[in-house]
Amino acid sequence: MKKAVGLYVKTAILAIIMAFFLGYAFQITEVTGNSMMPVINDDDIVLLNRLAYVKEDPCVGDIVVFRTSLRTTSGEGSYLIKRVAAVSGDVVQTTEGTAKTVEEGYVYVLGDNSAASLDSRNKSIGQVPIDKILGKVEIRIRPFEKIGYIE
Repeated sequence: MKKAVGLYVKTAILAIIMAFFLGYAFQITEVTGNSMMPVINDDDIVLLNRLAYVKEDPCVGDIVVFRTSLRTTSGEGSYLIKRVAAVSGDVVQTTEGTAKTVEEGYVYVLGDNSAASLDSRNKSIGQVPIDKILGKVEIRIRPFEKIGYIE
């Protein structure tokens, strides 16, 4: 009997640790807007890997979620989902037609649907500090017919 109770306690502790780790390491996020179409659409639900950039920086092509200084109409902080187009040291063309180097510790992000995207081309976003990135989008969870890894 004592062995069974001990096993239940160990299993419960392990389950709590796993739940805590998974809750910290991953985040489920619903996408609002069309800036990442056709890869990610409005109302898609994606899984965000919050540990992706613990030991390495984002790479060109990664899809990331980051915190901005923008506020929603209710005054809450705003998060955006975009693709990394350039990393520290890369040179990008600005909307004014000039060349600018991406600063150390920053990335330059663009939406896949440039006509509907608020991204690094806009001065209210600009270059994104790497420490404002919440994580890398890796898996689509919904719609169910499109479940899988996102590239």
